[in-house]
Amino acid sequence: MSWTGSLRSRWRSLFGSDRATQELDREIQFHLDQQIAQNLALGMSGAEARREALRTFGNPTAVKEAARETWG
Repeated sequence: MSWTGSLRSRWRSLFGSDRATQELDREIQFHLDQQIAQNLALGMSGAEARREALRTFGNPTAVKEAARETWG
């Protein structure tokens, strides 16, 4: 990575973390909503569709932590 890319990454980690975290939250919610919609289309109840989506997707908190680790 060039020094400008490194600087940009550090700047983002210091000052853009709220925005990045919000974007990550929206992305995770989008994928969960998509999976829930697919499960509902398969005939699952609302609670069952959500439970199965979370089981398939994984723990959202763990996914967020893994993503943050890759941000460095």
